[in-house]
Amino acid sequence: MHGRTYKQAFTGKADFTGIYELKQHVNIPVICNGDVMSYEDGIAKIVHPENRRSLASVISTESPESVATTRDLALEAVNTEQNSELKDQVFHKDLDGFMIGRASFGNPWCFLPGGYEPTLHEILTTMSEHGKLLWRWKERKGMMEARKHLVQYLHGFPGVKEYRSELVHVEGVEDIEKVIAKIRADHPTLMNQKMSGYNPESAMTVWGCGTD
Repeated sequence: MHGRTYKQAFTGKADFTGIYELKQHVNIPVICNGDVMSYEDGIAKIVHPENRRSLASVISTESPESVATTRDLALEAVNTEQNSELKDQVFHKDLDGFMIGRASFGNPWCFLPGGYEPTLHEILTTMSEHGKLLWRWKERKGMMEARKHLVQYLHGFPGVKEYRSELVHVEGVEDIEKVIAKIRADHPTLMNQKMSGYNPESAMTVWGCGTD
């Protein structure tokens, strides 16, 4: 279930109040979506506000990272005790999972815990594999999709306009590999550097994607 209404479209913030309420009245898994930016953010958002306050009594902050870590530790402890009754008491109002949408564009590492920061080498390698998969499964149609996805891997990167102009016109895997090879040749000293400061929300704005 999405935290924004049809009328909101891509404007405003996702409101999970109704999703938490729905969870209390159905016996099927409830998955949330909308403005989920990372693994930690997703874990924090599946926690019902009441349970979040309980976790806050254990931790000093309600930051997504702290909430996610504390909830994971609490869940691990409950599972270790194999106490299903205690598990229901502690987590019964929480949602069952989350989805990450546009925040994953150009940043598949958002699904990893710990705020993983890839090196430029990893980013380019992933771009290459992404392009190959799209061609393998969709061929020409896949390249049309690749044009909007691949440019987002390079948000905030030096000379991005030049590379973007080439990526939005790729016709096949060979074209993608040429752009990647050019980036490697232009920036050999950056290959093993982590691309810190990646801001998926900013990236979505830059590429005109809106948010989930």
